Amino acid sequence: MRHVSRRGFLAAGLGVAGGVVAGCSAGDDLPLPPMSDPEPTVNFLTFADGNDETAFQELCDGFRDKTGIRVKMEVIPYADMAETLTSRIERGVQPDVARVSDVASYKADLLDLRQYEPQSFQNPFLSQFDRAIHDGNRLVAAPSDVTVTGLLVNRDLFRRANVAVPDPENPWRSWEKLFGDARRVKDVAMSEYAFLMDVSLGHLSSLLSGYGTTFFDHTGTEVAFDVAKGTEAVTMFQQMHRDGGMPTSLFTQAGGRYKSAAEIFAAGQAPVYLAGNWQVVAYAQTLSFDWTVVRNVVQERTGAFPGARFLVALKHGQRQQEAAKFVAHMTSAASQLRLAATANHMPTRRDVRAAGATYGVHEEQMELFERELDEAPSNAWGTAFASGFTPTGAVLQGQLESLLSGTATPDGVAASVRAAAETNVG
Repeated sequence: MRHVSRRGFLAAGLGVAGGVVAGCSAGDDLPLPPMSDPEPTVNFLTFADGNDETAFQELCDGFRDKTGIRVKMEVIPYADMAETLTSRIERGVQPDVARVSDVASYKADLLDLRQYEPQSFQNPFLSQFDRAIHDGNRLVAAPSDVTVTGLLVNRDLFRRANVAVPDPENPWRSWEKLFGDARRVKDVAMSEYAFLMDVSLGHLSSLLSGYGTTFFDHTGTEVAFDVAKGTEAVTMFQQMHRDGGMPTSLFTQAGGRYKSAAEIFAAGQAPVYLAGNWQVVAYAQTLSFDWTVVRNVVQERTGAFPGARFLVALKHGQRQQEAAKFVAHMTSAASQLRLAATANHMPTRRDVRAAGATYGVHEEQMELFERELDEAPSNAWGTAFASGFTPTGAVLQGQLESLLSGTATPDGVAASVRAAAETNVG
């Protein structure tokens, strides 16, 4: 009995004349092309701040309308992203696209976006991202939005204490002056704390950079950490925690009434909070007091420290071409303008930055953050996107916890950070 292929069977059943399909006889036993999915789906793993989820969903819906490709968005906490993505990659169940703040850890697992979208990625992004988003000649990430540190101030508390809030042209010129003013406000206005800082490597790096040092140089490939300047910064960090000036429990993970610095500031229990532009939209409709943004401390130089969120496509994902197309859509000029308007994202594209974006809330404050970003030192950029940033920062955070527990000294912390930078540089 002659074997009849599936293709021949379908052709016969459909009454195709002569039993021939695409030049093949009904008896040809040839492999079939993959069955086309009537609605292909891209799985998108992300975290979300403020209005991000709503803004992303709008862009995902627009992508589906434009391409016929559905996007299944999964939102998880920012703190869980690194562990979740790493675990899924190891188990072979990675998403098609993920939003990350650290590209270096995943470069070997990422798709070259130009493989499928060469026209969309002809160097559209700010040059400061070049090292972060490339792996040799491969473009493995697209920066979706950029962040920068800045100081949030409770103006009601400052007025109550009759202490002046710095204006943009006259920022605090030393950390001692900032903390002295904040401590005076705390004592008069009777807030619980004087100063807040997230348990964040970017914010700790802002303190170090204000004292004139970073882990690495502008290329991210040479150690630049100055132990003497680092010791000064760590000594200031220790001083700010003494006598309840800052909540020690956040850094020592000892538990306490509050879970985060953001929660304490929102409760009106501290006059100054080192945060960043992402916090503006989160606070826009929730704070019950008068607040504003002021520039980073300018001591030896500005403490403005950049960061970014990136979209990456996994090279072992099921929908590589569709994933690259989705990343191109989400980081297009039109999408970045829309995300600025709906979620206060600061754009990463040259053309959008040159033309100027309109932000949805607190336009004046967002313009100040743009100014801070423009003034961020080159070695702050180099450090922020260096492959050794995260592991060196982990040593810093561990050492600071020991410092606050009384088992480390400022000079010992700085020496350990220098050693870690030398180990992790690359």
